Amino acid sequence: MQSSAVAKTQPTGRVGTDSCILDALVDFRKSVVTILGSVEDTSQGSLWDSTTPNATIRHRLKELLEHQLGEAAQFDILSVTRHMACPIADSHEAFEPGDLGISRYRDDEFDWPDLQLYQGYRHCTCPCQPESRPSRHWVIEELIVRRRDATRRHDYLASALFGLQRAVDAAAEKRPRSDIRENLLLTLLALNDGILPKSVAEFVAERTA
Repeated sequence: MQSSAVAKTQPTGRVGTDSCILDALVDFRKSVVTILGSVEDTSQGSLWDSTTPNATIRHRLKELLEHQLGEAAQFDILSVTRHMACPIADSHEAFEPGDLGISRYRDDEFDWPDLQLYQGYRHCTCPCQPESRPSRHWVIEELIVRRRDATRRHDYLASALFGLQRAVDAAAEKRPRSDIRENLLLTLLALNDGILPKSVAEFVAERTA
């Protein structure tokens, strides 16, 4: 799993505005559809490949992810980084950003849906001692949702962000374009379910009950 673009946008209190998050889901979907249309298989056997290369697709996806993480933060869907250990402490959990009011891992004020954007080593400063030098240590970046006023649409927006990160990972060099399309389609499914009054699975269950 590759490193994601970390959004620095802080929540602005729009979490309870259902029409606003609906607009955000719709705009997100339009962007995903546009990029999906540009993901074509390479021209096998051709001397000149005119398709969009993985590096360009990956750049576009990362830009979209960074933008959408900033948008989601306005609804208290937040990307947080847990610093699991550092040279100062062999075992601890320091959170970044540090001003979200997180008292501990699995803090009850937030939903923790296990949607990891990144897990691995980073060369960075640990928030347990911000004035210290950057060091290489293990971090986990994941999405959380503040429970206050959160709705089903918040859950689907978080799932779509996770799907977009997987599409970024799938756009590595020499990876098949089908992997990128698969993850973008999964992202679209999450966005569709968030936009509609109820998910397709819920609609089918009611019809067949």
